[in-house]
Amino acid sequence: MISQSVIIMFDNDVFEKWLDTKSQEIVEKLGRGEPLRTEEMMVLVLKAQSNHFHHLDRDLRGEMIILREDSRNEMKTLRGDLQSDMRTLRGDLQSEMKTLRGDLQSEMKTLREDMDKRFESVDKRFEQVLRRIDRFMFWSLGITVAAAAFVVTYLK
Repeated sequence: MISQSVIIMFDNDVFEKWLDTKSQEIVEKLGRGEPLRTEEMMVLVLKAQSNHFHHLDRDLRGEMIILREDSRNEMKTLRGDLQSDMRTLRGDLQSEMKTLRGDLQSEMKTLREDMDKRFESVDKRFEQVLRRIDRFMFWSLGITVAAAAFVVTYLK
C-alpha cells in the first residue's frame, strides 16, 4: 500500500516535469515570434508562480535552518550561563554554610563555656553549704554531748 504523501510527491514531480516541458515549448514559440494563446499564457504564469514558490520554499528552508542554528546556539549559551550561575550559587551556598557552621560552633563553644562557669559556681555554692552543714553538725554534736554529759552528771 502506497501512502498518500508518496502519491502527492509523485504527482508533483510529474506535474513539474510537464510544466517544465510545456513552458520550454511556449518560450521557444515566443522566441520565434508566434502569437500565444490564452492557455499558453496561463501555463507561463503558472510556471512563474511555481518558480516563485520554489524560491520562497528554498528561502524559507534556509531561514529555518538559520533559525534552528541560532536557537541551538542560544540554547547552548543559555545552558552554559545557567550552569555557570548554578556553580556560582553552589559556591556561594557552600561558603555561606561554612560561615554559618563556624558561627554555630563559636556559639556552641560560648554556651558550653558559660554552662561550665555556672556549674563551677553551683559547685562552689554547694561546697559552702556542705561546710556550713558540717559546722552545724559539729556544733550540734558538741552541744548534744555537752547536754548529755550535764544530764548524766546531774542525775548522778
